[in-house]
Amino acid sequence: MSSAAASLRAQVEEKKIEYQNLRYICDLSHKLDLQFNELCYRMDELNRGYAVVAQVMNNWKGVFLSANMPETQENSVEPTTFVKIPN
Repeated sequence: MSSAAASLRAQVEEKKIEYQNLRYICDLSHKLDLQFNELCYRMDELNRGYAVVAQVMNNWKGVFLSANMPETQENSVEPTTFVKIPN
């Protein structure tokens, strides 16, 4: 019986080690999930920032076009609008 008991103990020890390794992998997976969630949040922030920059650049385009209009419309009778207020 001692041979069977020793074999059984060895299997139990192997399973304990396997369980510890699985717990370690589970913990690493959880940390990786947290890091990906943080990365997703940061990417969303970057996307919002790019949209704001694009909007500002588009607004400046309008400013430059408006500033250029008086030169091109010197003979025009209509007053030139320099600032357009959005609705």
